[in-house]
Parts: sequence; structure tokens; C-alpha cells
Amino acid sequence: MADRIRVVSQNILKDLDEMDTAVKVVTDTWDGEAHREYVALQKKYKAAADHMHKQLETVAQLIERGKGDYHATDIKASRLFTEAY
Repeated sequence: MADRIRVVSQNILKDLDEMDTAVKVVTDTWDGEAHREYVALQKKYKAAADHMHKQLETVAQLIERGKGDYHATDIKASRLFTEAY
């Protein structure tokens, strides 16, 4: 599950970069206020995408840690059953 989250997150960033490249063909011809506003908005958009990527990485790490913790607890609990008999 953690690996899938990472793959999806990377794919999102890749898709956003591809869209940015496609849009840049047009926006590079702009000047004045339209260009300034686009650049400002794009900066915010990229910051939000980077934040989302970091959050998804945190989720993936938590899943990995939780998986290990669950496995350790499961083993510990199974030993309690074998010790009781």
C-alpha cells in the first residue's frame, strides 16, 4: 500500500510537470499583468502540489511503520497463546 501511494504521488507530480510544460508554450508569450498573475498563481500551485507530495510520503511512512508494529504485536500475541498451553 505504501509503495502504491508513492507511485501515485510521483505520477501526479509527473503529470503536473507535463501539463506545466504544455501550458508554458502559451504562457511564455504573455507579458505584463497576465504573465505576472500567472507566475504568482503557478508558484502557489506548485507549493500546494509539493505539500501534497510530502503529505503522501508521510502517509506512506506511517503505513510502513504501522505494518511493522502490527506484525510485531501479532507475533507477541501469538506467543501468549503458546505459553498458556
